[in-house]
Amino acid sequence: MSRLAVIFPGIGYTADKPLLHYSRRIAAGHGYETRIMAYKGFPEKIRGDRSRMEQSFQIALDQSRNMLADIDFTEYEDILFIGKSIGTIAAAKIASESPARDRIQESAGPAVRHPYSAGERRRGRSADRESSTRPWNAEEVREAMRKSRSGGALPGSFVVASERDTAPIDLSEYTASIPPGGDTHRLPGARVFMPSVGSENTESGRSQEEVALEGMNMDSYTGNVIITGDEGSGTLRKAREMLSRFREIDHTFVGKIAKTTGRQATPGALRKAVPNLEYGAMIIEHASGMSSDGIAALIELLTGEEHKIIVFLIDKKTYMDALLHDYRKLRRAFTARIDIAALSMDVLLHYAEEYALSQEHSIDDSGMDALSYRLEHMQEDGHSVTLEEVRALVDEAVYFSGQKSPGNFFRRLTRKRYDSNNMVILRDSDFLHD
Repeated sequence: MSRLAVIFPGIGYTADKPLLHYSRRIAAGHGYETRIMAYKGFPEKIRGDRSRMEQSFQIALDQSRNMLADIDFTEYEDILFIGKSIGTIAAAKIASESPARDRIQESAGPAVRHPYSAGERRRGRSADRESSTRPWNAEEVREAMRKSRSGGALPGSFVVASERDTAPIDLSEYTASIPPGGDTHRLPGARVFMPSVGSENTESGRSQEEVALEGMNMDSYTGNVIITGDEGSGTLRKAREMLSRFREIDHTFVGKIAKTTGRQATPGALRKAVPNLEYGAMIIEHASGMSSDGIAALIELLTGEEHKIIVFLIDKKTYMDALLHDYRKLRRAFTARIDIAALSMDVLLHYAEEYALSQEHSIDDSGMDALSYRLEHMQEDGHSVTLEEVRALVDEAVYFSGQKSPGNFFRRLTRKRYDSNNMVILRDSDFLHD
């Protein structure tokens, strides 16, 4: 099958930066021919100036059309548009004009505000439709879940299947033991501060974690746990942390854990795995990917038979809410819940400092100001910045600080390269290097 992936970068976020660089590599690794748009000639001081934003959009659109003029989209059976910032708008417009628009999937990073009318956005299947500022449509989420279960792609993404997607739950591969009192959210030798997230207070004034921990129970028909959060927000780490804490108060829990995904949790795999996990736990990530038969089997195993097991379901909040709406019987067994909220700016910056130290780098005041600016830009349109994205920004700064360039050579002559602890100093120019 012929496949094409087109990369639409932003004004400052070029295709060699992490989000687009790794997206292109993943697409190429799965057989997509890749084409990268490269823009130039944007006006300065665009932010907040509508006329310059629209001028920049037109520049991106015209240059994209020129660079794609030699491509006949109808020759491809699978087309993926990957965009960032203003590139998402150019991608949406080109998709709406293409005779192959029904084959085009659009995957977008945070977008700038679209200059089209709402009607044009709907007709053009705008990449901006996945913005986190758009109200949640329950029916749309359910449709996305149904597509996921059948192997189709979610809106704004593409799904790459592997042999494991249909494999049974392999306990020898997934099983891990937690020692009593074990600290599971820090890797051996790691120095990185991992923020405690998901500790929103309930109406009683107690944190969700405290309430969830109190509600956890080895009886399978109750006390199972829901954890929601965006990718990279530490949902899996939170599940393991909760199990570690649970073992301190319930010594019947043996610490054995099986981890799988919703698509792997088939009826046969569940019926085989659950009896082998007595007094243990199962973690199901991307739980909304479970088939209807898989969900029915899980409900039957948890409520119809006497097992001693704790099950964690993990997914994004909107997907989980839709899952629980459609399968109300799950609520009887999953009586504890933790929603991991977006991290504050202070926590993100503190984490960046600690992560940089783990890479033998430090960030000076100018670097922190520049990083704060980048994070604020990423948070526009309601996007919740994840720890994974913070690590990507620091990794990017580390990479640019080590490049041999005239600018870096001059800075090394005029500024200290190392701090008092012999750490390489990351400065504003390492974070703002467009």
